[in-house]
Amino acid sequence: MESRTGIRKVWAYVNPVTSFRARLVLAFAITTLITCGVLLAIALVSNHTAQEASVQNVLVLESGKAVDIFDRSMFERLREIVIATSLSVFTSPTSTASEQRAYLDTMQTTYTTYAWIGYTAINGTVLASTDGILQGANVSARPWFQAAALGAPFVGDVHNALLLQGILQNLTGTKDPFRFVDVANAVRDPTTNRTIGILGAHLYWNWAQEIQSDVLSSYYSDGDGTVTTLSNAGIEFFVLTSTFVPILQPPGYNYNESAALNLPSVAAAITAGDPFAYETWDGIEYVIGISISKGYRSYQGLGWVVLLRQKRDVAFKAVDRNTHLLIGIGIGLALVFSIIGWIIAHQIVKPITRVVKSARMILKGTKNDGNQMLSTRIQNYNTEQGKRSQSDVSILCDSLKNLIDALENEHKLAVENSNLEFGIKEKEFDLHTTRGNLEKSISDRKVVEDILLNVMPESIIQRLKNGEKFIAETIDNVTIFFSDIVGFTTISSSISPLEVVSFLNDMFSRMDDLAEQYDIEKIKTIGDAYFAVGGLFSQEYNHSHSPEMVATNMLHFALDVMNTIEDLNNSGKYPYKLALRVGIHTGPVVAGIIGEKKFAFDLWGDSVNVASRMESSGEAGRVHVSKATYKLTKDVFGFAKRGSIQVK
Repeated sequence: MESRTGIRKVWAYVNPVTSFRARLVLAFAITTLITCGVLLAIALVSNHTAQEASVQNVLVLESGKAVDIFDRSMFERLREIVIATSLSVFTSPTSTASEQRAYLDTMQTTYTTYAWIGYTAINGTVLASTDGILQGANVSARPWFQAAALGAPFVGDVHNALLLQGILQNLTGTKDPFRFVDVANAVRDPTTNRTIGILGAHLYWNWAQEIQSDVLSSYYSDGDGTVTTLSNAGIEFFVLTSTFVPILQPPGYNYNESAALNLPSVAAAITAGDPFAYETWDGIEYVIGISISKGYRSYQGLGWVVLLRQKRDVAFKAVDRNTHLLIGIGIGLALVFSIIGWIIAHQIVKPITRVVKSARMILKGTKNDGNQMLSTRIQNYNTEQGKRSQSDVSILCDSLKNLIDALENEHKLAVENSNLEFGIKEKEFDLHTTRGNLEKSISDRKVVEDILLNVMPESIIQRLKNGEKFIAETIDNVTIFFSDIVGFTTISSSISPLEVVSFLNDMFSRMDDLAEQYDIEKIKTIGDAYFAVGGLFSQEYNHSHSPEMVATNMLHFALDVMNTIEDLNNSGKYPYKLALRVGIHTGPVVAGIIGEKKFAFDLWGDSVNVASRMESSGEAGRVHVSKATYKLTKDVFGFAKRGSIQVK
């Protein structure tokens, strides 16, 4: 009998149906397990997502950088050929073959990526060529000759050239096969515009390997925070044609260079416009960053696909290791908090147990303090419940309900008084809130106006505030400034993105201060380029806003910018020497606002293009001005003539 009684006591202690203590512990344990599980799942997903974003950013960014280098390099070679076809050494009927060959040899010496350059007659006979190679031969059947003869500049895809290969192997002493890219353009008579010959060139494809090496030597940080190069991180570099035929592979790979690779996931990602994909390649799963050549300026591009790939298990090894660690931590925390929950539940239940005992006495009618209504309710409750077993919580709740009913009437009066007082305070609070919102609205509007003043002239902002939606205005005389950092691509590839942004912010902030000093409006920055204008929206014509003074201020600004660059170089703050090209032109422009939701203030017109060409054709460390600007400022500054140069 005593054994059964002991079992009943233990069961009553741990039974969640009748024991509030057991119910509380069980709820605490379940909540802890669920919370730990959810937090663990969130941490794992977040960790994987963050690492995926990091890998994607590196692969896509670096492949995009490589595509940009390819496109710019091809554009430069095409531009060199196009410019050469307009020179008198080819267009003049008095030029000799020896003069033409001498020019071609100089061109090849200057740009060593040229394997062969040749000038042909309209019938395809080579009249002059580098080192005399193929001179006198007929190349009219070659694709580059036929395409250029149609009248447009031509750029051909990577190919083998068996005839040139044998000759170049003998010249260079190497037995390695050569691959080439063709560039060609027609030479026209300057008087009749009739095609009189074709200038064509073969470019060594091995310059692409130099780009491959430069990209793979960039720094990379894995999920553990270890900094290494892309190459040491197992990232591999491919260049494919638009049909996935490999034209550049990592060392040690020998994919068929005349057959397309089977990359369905990459093809699907390109179709969807997604630069990131997972691909199973030779039985191994890779993460892949994709960038496609779209050309640069007049060069239309050949659709080359640059792929950077990394084995998935290498890219996510830190995530896999952290997964096991987090699971172990989660299980340990669940056990620790379950034990703590048991201890806390025991402390919570102690006072409740005492209240339950009192409630049991109330249910037996031993405590009603003379309250007849409460005594009647308790007697009715006892009659209904009989000898049925009740949980601690059920007994406590029913007893407290009777006590609350007895106090309810007294509480109603206090609530009504409290509601009246609360209503008055609520009205006062609403008045205070309304006043605060009004003050905040005024403050926010001032902040917005200050921000707008940093991106567009004050007169334009005022017209927008007056309700104008379409703002455009022709301004006869403004002076336009363009600048660009020489060799910025090389500098930016050798430092981290944070250092690039910090350096540009330092330089552009100094230029902004100088622009404000000379009453010059900055229009925008594009990468490392700075675009500004003087003489925009002058309120009235006077000496300080005359075209001559505006142009003079702009040249003072340009010279101070050059001095600023020199100060940066002498400060030792940056481990590289900076050089700036600056172009300035004076003329009419159209200024206005485009966009309905995101406003952008900009300038258009031939004057903007001329200023840009002044910059791109200028010399490092010098200010290149147009004839219009020169006429306005020749009495203030000293100038040196450039002579005749080709500007497009």
